[in-house]
Amino acid sequence: MLKIKRTASLWKNSKQGSRELLVALLLESPQLRKAKVKIFFDGIENGRISSGSMSLHYSGGKPADYYIRKEIEQIKNPKLASVISSDHEIINLAKACLCTVITSEEFSRSLEKESEDSGEEAKINALSRENDEIYQLLSRKKKTE
Repeated sequence: MLKIKRTASLWKNSKQGSRELLVALLLESPQLRKAKVKIFFDGIENGRISSGSMSLHYSGGKPADYYIRKEIEQIKNPKLASVISSDHEIINLAKACLCTVITSEEFSRSLEKESEDSGEEAKINALSRENDEIYQLLSRKKKTE
């Protein structure tokens, strides 16, 4: 979470808020819409997070990495699985198990790019609506003349 700028800045004041924002960002991601996503958090659940089709796992008293390792080791078809982490031990295990590995930094950049692209798309859509409105106004004006 600390690799994603928006969640990292929130982390200092509200770990729960940072978790909620991470889940919201992932739910908006087109590349994850059809994926089965499991998110592992350190600590205990501190309030319900609406996660859609994603499953959220809390580590309780153990580090989340413990459960992530167990999950990687139990994947039935690892060639179809992707693991996102910045932890070198997790990355090495995922590679050894033939999972696709994406570093947290790479994933953060792709989320930021998606966000920029969707922002540009929203601007284009807004301009298109404005153009349509102007065209309609000009069409009405010509009809009344």
